[in-house]
Amino acid sequence: MYIELEPEQRVIPKITFKRSHNSNVIKKSEVRCFQEAQALVMAMQERAEECQTILEQQVVQMIEDKEKALNEYVEESYNNVIENWVEWQNDWFENAESKLVDLLSAQQRQLNELKEELKISVIKAVKERLVKLNQSEHLISHLIEVLHAEVDDESKNLSVEKITQEDGVTLTIENEDSIVSINTASLITELRLSLDQL
Repeated sequence: MYIELEPEQRVIPKITFKRSHNSNVIKKSEVRCFQEAQALVMAMQERAEECQTILEQQVVQMIEDKEKALNEYVEESYNNVIENWVEWQNDWFENAESKLVDLLSAQQRQLNELKEELKISVIKAVKERLVKLNQSEHLISHLIEVLHAEVDDESKNLSVEKITQEDGVTLTIENEDSIVSINTASLITELRLSLDQL
């Protein structure tokens, strides 16, 4: 069975069927096949659009996931760098503090040794000087002045007795109330003992 096509519908069969150039007649089965094919094409277009939308969404999601992962990686890397830098800085400060403490301790030991050497040197020099002072006229003159002051003899009317011995000189002054003596040897001995206790 055949149907007649209007002139404006003649181009439709040409999409899928090759017919006689001068024929305007087409079978219903062919029209039905064409309609099914056209529906299939439209369904495929709709499916393609759906797939494209899904693909775009997946691409956007993938980009967002990658961006999130990259941000997390950058943040983690930054935190690791900061943590390593802080750890290195703490180690550096601890090392520097340890070296500074060692240096200060060494300098303190050197200073103590120098002070000890200086003290020993001074004590030795003073002791040597004390030996010479044992019968020094300058020391004896000073001690005589001390004796006069001790008995309130500012006018120096009282005489000071001087007795020279091998180990030193004994000076004695006497008034009505008391007798005061100074022995240079005893004085030097006391000074030596004081020096030994320094």
